[in-house]
Amino acid sequence: MPHQELLKKLSESRGLIFLPNGFDTCPRIVIEAKLLGCDVRLNQNVQHKNESWFNDVDSIVDYIN
Repeated sequence: MPHQELLKKLSESRGLIFLPNGFDTCPRIVIEAKLLGCDVRLNQNVQHKNESWFNDVDSIVDYIN
């Protein structure tokens, strides 16, 4: 699926459940889902989920800029 199509599908979804088996560095799909306003359900293996910048869209944009 092309990236733009994936983002469109994600923007139409209520949320994203991402439960990696191994430690992860907060993959792009999780950040994109947050930026699209999706509810994200993550496990302890998603590294950045507890960082202050990860809590809202404006903070995420500031952090990645």
